[in-house]
Amino acid sequence: MDLFKEGWLYQGEERLIISINIGLTHSIVSYVHFFPNSSVDIRVVSRWPGQSAGEGDSRVPNILIYNLTTRKLDRCGAEALDGEHEYLSYPFNLIRLRPDLIMNNGGISPERAYVDFIKYLVDNTQRYFEAITPDGSTFWSRLCPGIEVIFTIPDSCDSSQQAFIRMVAAMAVLAETPRMGAVLKIITEGEASAYYALAQRPSQLRSSNGGTFALVDAGEALVGITGYRVRSLGPRLEIEDACSREYVQAGALYVDNAAYDMLRSKLATSIFSGEEYLEEMMNSFKTK
Repeated sequence: MDLFKEGWLYQGEERLIISINIGLTHSIVSYVHFFPNSSVDIRVVSRWPGQSAGEGDSRVPNILIYNLTTRKLDRCGAEALDGEHEYLSYPFNLIRLRPDLIMNNGGISPERAYVDFIKYLVDNTQRYFEAITPDGSTFWSRLCPGIEVIFTIPDSCDSSQQAFIRMVAAMAVLAETPRMGAVLKIITEGEASAYYALAQRPSQLRSSNGGTFALVDAGEALVGITGYRVRSLGPRLEIEDACSREYVQAGALYVDNAAYDMLRSKLATSIFSGEEYLEEMMNSFKTK
């Protein structure tokens, strides 16, 4: 709980932890490099292939384009935004593939798509880390065998879906770095949000175990409300569900839809009423 205290310095072994959140339509990756006698600096990867110079959007569109001849991944994320795509539903989110691949099946399974996408996220996280960290390539090479990878998954995922994400994560990451098998972790988005909120505001915790609190998680399409109970304050903070999560159908997706309707209405009689202009405006709006 001292992680965010001003002046606090990390005293343990050097570590690199990567957090990957594959959302409904976009994904986000963050990491923290723990270095002895240094403060903790959590960074969000904000530079991805296909983004405009200086755009700095941390969200990666969940889009994959495969070469029809080689059956190999051709483009990912923002680079795959051009052209026609069709949504293909997978266990946790929507990943877009080319319509002809969907019609033929194309030999592209959900497992293959997830593995390719996770590899893409990790590879570009490495490039970002090496680009902004002095002597970054040396640090990455030394820490890579023991990197801890944390996947956050929707709270609604059942045991079979958790097994699926663990399998594809192992296929994408652990196979290349065998030692990482012991440090692959999966937690729910609700748990991650709760731990982060409490770490940011430790004074909000009660002085004794058993205190309860509520967490409101505003997602892309749903707002989740969960009650938690503090099991232990130290040496490691532990929490548990105090009641089941309740959902309200609201979120960023509905804000986007409302913004689109507003723009279409106000620009209906202008030269910017065309769908191509509206789409460009919405793409800019979603990155802000």
